[in-house]
Amino acid sequence: MSAAVQAAAALALREWRGLLRQPAEWLTPLAFVAGVALVFPLGPDPARLRELAPGLLWIAALLASLLSLPRLFAPDLADGSLEQWWLSPRPLMPVPAVALSYSPHLPPLTW
Repeated sequence: MSAAVQAAAALALREWRGLLRQPAEWLTPLAFVAGVALVFPLGPDPARLRELAPGLLWIAALLASLLSLPRLFAPDLADGSLEQWWLSPRPLMPVPAVALSYSPHLPPLTW
């Protein structure tokens, strides 16, 4: 394996371990989508709801994924690894971090 693949695999493992240590990271977006899905049917009539439901669920899921953005780079900024990424020969290393941070949200989005 190349060094870039090993670094990406180590980063993926670190992101998933951090996610498992903090269940609020993935439970909060799920609770947001569930809350929107439960509250929205109280408003419009059923025919209008059938038209709006798919788009509403997608918008709710995408907005829910934004809930974790403030905590995305906070640990990396605190321990100095964010600065090391920018000073490294491969300054695009945060791109996989962003992609990996959204990977836990993909299964609920595709169900």
